[in-house]
Amino acid sequence: MRRILLILLAFMVIAAGCSSVAPAETPETSAVPEPEITSTPAPTPEPTPEPLPVVAAIGTDLFVSGAERAFPKGNVSAEFITAGNLEEAHAAGAGIALVSLCGGGVSLEGEVIPDGMTVLVFDPDASPVPEGAVIYGYDSSNAQERIFEALLAMPSHDTPLRLIGLFTSETTDGAAMYKKGIEEGKVFDKGVYYEDSDELTPEEWLAETFDYYWPGMLDAVYAGDERLAGLAAEALRSLGRDDVEVITSYIRVPLEEFESNKYIYHSEVCPNLYYIGAYMANEAKHVIKGDEIAPVSFGADILYASGGDMMTDYMKNSFPIK
Repeated sequence: MRRILLILLAFMVIAAGCSSVAPAETPETSAVPEPEITSTPAPTPEPTPEPLPVVAAIGTDLFVSGAERAFPKGNVSAEFITAGNLEEAHAAGAGIALVSLCGGGVSLEGEVIPDGMTVLVFDPDASPVPEGAVIYGYDSSNAQERIFEALLAMPSHDTPLRLIGLFTSETTDGAAMYKKGIEEGKVFDKGVYYEDSDELTPEEWLAETFDYYWPGMLDAVYAGDERLAGLAAEALRSLGRDDVEVITSYIRVPLEEFESNKYIYHSEVCPNLYYIGAYMANEAKHVIKGDEIAPVSFGADILYASGGDMMTDYMKNSFPIK
């Protein structure tokens, strides 16, 4: 019996030892971090730049070049273009048109201002202009006085001046000033022609007169307008004479048409198209800014320079462009 108890006790001890063995450790697993999701912000669309205002110039080369030179100056940005008429300017996107009706065959007769367009017009002769245009005029009321002042001031001329006069009528301002010069002893009259009352054509009268007065006997021809001045210049050219100047005070044709004419020289009084183009371009700047503009009348500009490029240079540099 005792032996049985001992065997049981031993068995219990063995069993207890076996049960005290530590269980195998389970290896720890590292936690895998979840990937961070970075959200890409949607790109901010760049603002669409507003298109530049477009300004179109319509007129002679001298008018256009004056406007083109002046317009880039200042704080207003715009695109400058040239056009042949309002419709063409509008098709090119112009919101402002600068138009000169002085020479170059430009006409606005029958045209209508496109919606939204501002039109500034230099109109020296009260030509047909579309309703709604801003009109800039030309005041040549002092032209005849100024031409005679210039003639008398020229160092190459002695008083009295030996002149012949060409006028459309005896009632014109030029004819009146010519008579006044005779009365004041400033003009030595060598002959005067009035187209509306003379039996001869201007060409016939000039041919007879230049045949009578040899070189050195005349100082100049005073012509009442550019047409008569051109006829006198052509008569001198056909005779091969360059001893006589042709002077006129109402030039309406583009100045560049006179640049190659060596017969039409000093002291021409006319609209300074280069300056007028620059002035009206500055007015366009005010329109773009939303400022009010007030039309003006440009005065006659007197040129003391000789013909050719000197005259164009004078026009381009005689007025500062602001």
